[in-house]
Amino acid sequence: MGTLPSRIGKVFSDSQSIQARAEAVMLLNQLNFPVETLKLKLFEKLEQFLLDLHFESKDLKAASADDELPNQGKVDVSAFAAAHEASIREFAEALRAYRVIFSHSEPQLFKLAQDLVMKEFEAAYQHIKKQLRSADILAILRVIWTDVLLLDEVLPGAALPDFTLQAALIAVKDYITSAVSYLLLDISDAFSKIQVMQKEGTEEVYPLKAAFEASKKAVIQGSMDVLLDFHHLLIENSELLLALKGFAMDWVQEAFQDFFRKVHDYFLLLCGKSNSASQDRNPIEGIPGDKVPAGLVLVVAQLCHFIAKSAIPRISEARNQL
Repeated sequence: MGTLPSRIGKVFSDSQSIQARAEAVMLLNQLNFPVETLKLKLFEKLEQFLLDLHFESKDLKAASADDELPNQGKVDVSAFAAAHEASIREFAEALRAYRVIFSHSEPQLFKLAQDLVMKEFEAAYQHIKKQLRSADILAILRVIWTDVLLLDEVLPGAALPDFTLQAALIAVKDYITSAVSYLLLDISDAFSKIQVMQKEGTEEVYPLKAAFEASKKAVIQGSMDVLLDFHHLLIENSELLLALKGFAMDWVQEAFQDFFRKVHDYFLLLCGKSNSASQDRNPIEGIPGDKVPAGLVLVVAQLCHFIAKSAIPRISEARNQL
């Protein structure tokens, strides 16, 4: 039957089958050995394994194949993807073994699996703060979803797909909001040139008409580029993205409405008025009302008129085709 130390060794040995380790725990329990101590130590090993898993946004992107990469890049990505999958499989098998060896441990294991998913999403949230393409967020979500499905096979009671959907809702909404907010920065650049040229008396170098055309282009072309990027996100046929599509459509509309509102609020501010109902920081605000160049007021007024008469109908039509 083996000595007591050998039975304890079986419990901790990864070379032993799950069944052999479970039988070892049963025998130790029959011998009145403090099995709870072993249970605690093994769980600490699981927690340490999770702590040792490091996820960076660039790593999650790399774990998904990218056809645009050169051959050498594909080799590197493939190697990382294999390493990432191996780590997640090892963690999943460790969870499976613990669940078999120690019954009634599922609530603790559910929490560990959820912690892993959130660790991956935290890396995704950091990446979303930067300007990125839909291909980037899609690559990250594919990796997370693949990991979730693997863990769900081991712990179906953890409801990881539903847990992941809630975290993905935040990630996709943040991505859409961030993407549209960069349009404001593009317009802000055009407005800044007006401020500089009027301050320095160089209107002939950068006339107001050019400033207006630049801001129009930022609105129309920038919006179409963003909508095209959203289109790639919305046609993704993975189970996770299909569940998010209805929400994403609403967020796209809300993001553009907020974008137009902030341009209009900026015009009101330049005219010495303000929208007291708007509490959000506006990236294109910042000039005191008594120092506003007249040319800037004119350009912003023209842009607001253009948005109301031309931009909103065109962008709404394009959005409805998503």
